[in-house]
Amino acid sequence: MSYNNNVYKLEVGDLVERITWDAQAKKQGIIIALGSDLPYCDAGDSLVQILWQGEYGTFWAKPEKLKLIAKGKRNV
Repeated sequence: MSYNNNVYKLEVGDLVERITWDAQAKKQGIIIALGSDLPYCDAGDSLVQILWQGEYGTFWAKPEKLKLIAKGKRNV
């Protein structure tokens, strides 16, 4: 897959990995919401909410900081 998320539109259910130089901070997670799902329009489509592996938590992230690993089964 590509680091260029403009090629592959990120969608709910996609498996992503955090792009970082720190091996300890490299995690995988599932996209559970898009920025357009927010009740306010400040973020637009520039954020995705990710449920990270293990018990790391659920956080919002910028798509350019993510690497697409696999498309969700319903998104193919």
